Amino acid sequence: MNVRDDLTSRIEAGRLRRALLVELERPAMEARAFKLRVLHDIIAEKFDSTQVVFERHYTSALEEISSFAVFYRDKLTRTKVKKFVRAAFPELGLTIEYRGGDVTDIAIRKEKATEPERLAMLEQI
Repeated sequence: MNVRDDLTSRIEAGRLRRALLVELERPAMEARAFKLRVLHDIIAEKFDSTQVVFERHYTSALEEISSFAVFYRDKLTRTKVKKFVRAAFPELGLTIEYRGGDVTDIAIRKEKATEPERLAMLEQI
């Protein structure tokens, strides 16, 4: 066997190991996704259609969330949602790895965009 064939077989073996690892982790990833989908729906119902978005770094542990963002026009509601999420995570077997500025608080404006604002943005995109 020459060096090239040996390298090719090692690369293929590595690909197979990664594929196996993905399949082994799939149940845990699906369980985390299920918990977050249900939590998302509970928040929308409990907090007047507030939207929350959860994210995870590629290298995060399977039970770890790297950040979440809360979208709603009222600051008090956003604060309540953040407290609710932080309290819910340990009960759901989830953790959050704060990396500074991870929990984003985004105010949604109450009034609709004006026609000039919409046209200006459409020209940009």
